[in-house]
Amino acid sequence: VKNSIIILLLTVVLSYLSSKNFLLFHSSIELFSIIIAFNIFIIAFNTFHISEDSYFTFIGIAYGFIGFFDLIHTFAYKGMNIFTNYGANLPTQLWIISRYLESISLLIAFVFLYKKLNKKKVIFIYLIISVILLLSIFYWGIFPNAFVKGLGLTSFKIISEYIISGIIVAAIILLRVNKEEFNSKMYYFLLGSLVMTILAEVAFTFYVSVYGISNVLGHLFKMVSFYLIYKAINEISLQKPYETLFYKLNQEKNKVQKYLNVAEVIFLVIDKDGIVKVINKKGCEILDYDEEEIVGKDWFDNFIKEAEREEIRAIFNKVVNEEIDIVEYFENSIVTKTGEEKTIAWHNALLKDDEGSIKEILSSGMDITQRKAAEKKIKHMSYHDDLTDLYNRKYYEERLRELNVKSKLPLTILIADVNNLKLINDVFGHEIGDNLLKSVANIIKNCTRNEDVAARWGGDEFGIVLPQTSKQIAQKVIERIKKNCQQSNFEPIPPSVSLGSATKVDVDQKIEDIFNKAEDRMYDDKFEYKNDAKNPMLKAIMDKVEETNYGVIKHTSRLVNLAKKLGEKLELSNDQINELIMIVKFHDIGKFIIPNSILHKNTSLSDEEWEQFKRHSEVGYNIAKNFKYLNSIANYILHHHENWDGSGYPQSLSGNSIPLLSRITHVIDVYDAMTNNIYYPITKDIYYKSSLSKDEAIKEIEKKAGEFFDPDIVEVFIEMLS
Repeated sequence: VKNSIIILLLTVVLSYLSSKNFLLFHSSIELFSIIIAFNIFIIAFNTFHISEDSYFTFIGIAYGFIGFFDLIHTFAYKGMNIFTNYGANLPTQLWIISRYLESISLLIAFVFLYKKLNKKKVIFIYLIISVILLLSIFYWGIFPNAFVKGLGLTSFKIISEYIISGIIVAAIILLRVNKEEFNSKMYYFLLGSLVMTILAEVAFTFYVSVYGISNVLGHLFKMVSFYLIYKAINEISLQKPYETLFYKLNQEKNKVQKYLNVAEVIFLVIDKDGIVKVINKKGCEILDYDEEEIVGKDWFDNFIKEAEREEIRAIFNKVVNEEIDIVEYFENSIVTKTGEEKTIAWHNALLKDDEGSIKEILSSGMDITQRKAAEKKIKHMSYHDDLTDLYNRKYYEERLRELNVKSKLPLTILIADVNNLKLINDVFGHEIGDNLLKSVANIIKNCTRNEDVAARWGGDEFGIVLPQTSKQIAQKVIERIKKNCQQSNFEPIPPSVSLGSATKVDVDQKIEDIFNKAEDRMYDDKFEYKNDAKNPMLKAIMDKVEETNYGVIKHTSRLVNLAKKLGEKLELSNDQINELIMIVKFHDIGKFIIPNSILHKNTSLSDEEWEQFKRHSEVGYNIAKNFKYLNSIANYILHHHENWDGSGYPQSLSGNSIPLLSRITHVIDVYDAMTNNIYYPITKDIYYKSSLSKDEAIKEIEKKAGEFFDPDIVEVFIEMLS
């Protein structure tokens, strides 16, 4: 009756535990079985000289190895995080090995009812078999798969369970045949253990999932089986030598404790007063304390983050006073010896005394600090633009809905659009364009408050929500952003942003209308920017051209004079002359991308340098297309280096297919370069550098008429100069 009550209580408690924390349930069952197996081994092995019972000594040796494989199986189980690269197949393989060893050993044991046992020989055989089995799994990889992810148990595993059950049935038959060799109590313990083993094997053939009922029942039957075999061994082996074995048993328990310390989880026991009673090696490692520095200390005062301390203590006190049920799963921060904070996920269970009163709380904890950091990073990424680290559109829209309440009025929406981003990408490359966006993002961040929501929607667009901000204050924010852009040291060109804002002052105003109004005002600002002849971006580009080639200022002024005279001589209209003047002012706008080492050369260009030099016509064209003020002359800028015979660039146009104003610009541009010591490559190998006299230049121009230059224009140009 006493044994039945013990088994029933263990079954109930562990069944309940399986529904709350299967890993703890599984570990408890297996550790229970492992401790019993090791105890059986110690008892049988060390009392053989007294009892001289070869049958039980053989079983005891066998259970030592069975316990060893069960221990590895426990460490390999999902959630223990020791054998991390093997999956569910490894613990299932180890389980089958252990059960085969158990069933075959229980069958062979009957031989030793009539035969003297050689302990060393038996241990050696089991040792060899164990090594071979371990090598077949971990080294050779030839042991059959027992579980396949996505498919479940293999045929080998299921068939093995039935084979094992068959072997146990054979052992039961032999037990009945040899019933007279055992006293009544011992016989029924052995019979019960064998029956429970069969039930466990049958249950595992119906395995569906880790948390399935068949898996739970299988482990419970196994626990009862081990308990009954332990009772059988106890009846014959502990009647006399019980006291002499305590020391060795204690040693073996310490050995099991060492195995437990290998587990990648904290095991912690706290009494009702919050004092640490037990902590394992892993817990000490995570906290960075020695065991004696932790045990006996108040857990909450010494190891819990101060901000969470009182809340967690209050919950703990309610649990131990049975005011609330235990919180089975809980996350909180602990503080290590160095002051580092770590997040631990706890699974908790109550430890009660014989009267059912709560005595202690057992907790197993896993360090999830890295997981939490990863989750935080993922959350950050889901709400932030990965380039600028501002909020993204998703977060912007969520916060706009939250801020669209009466208490946040006046609510201002500010829309920003980076000017000329496409131009920057085309001329300088996307890396510079990305850096420009980062620069603008930093300016916006520095010009707004913490409570404001600044976001990048994608491309060149930004949105800012300014709660409790009037129209006047919003205008100051706009001015501050523009001023910071102008004062930026960003290279190669300072950023420029078009901005528009609208303010919601009445709760009945639709936020969509406010948004649209802000966007319209931003486009108005962009329109003014693109049509401004004194556009700051255009001025910045021209400043760069002048910095790159200091002679360009006088060169341009001379070209304007020549263009006006030649235009009149060619009887161009006033509009054409004005357009020609504008062309000669901006024809070299793309040269700021050319290094000084090329612009100031005294020799012909290499292939690579020539290709780089030729780019300035297309760059100038792209720049002009981005400014309405220069749109009309973009095509002339593109073709002002085309040669009459088609040897020019960038499109190798020839003759009258070259725009007239481009042909005129080409002639006067080369002439001024010849007479003013300006490096001017016409082809890769033909260039002008030395300053020629007027007559020498005229002769050179005349010589190249029909090859590089329009001969009609050259004729009029020379006549004009004469």
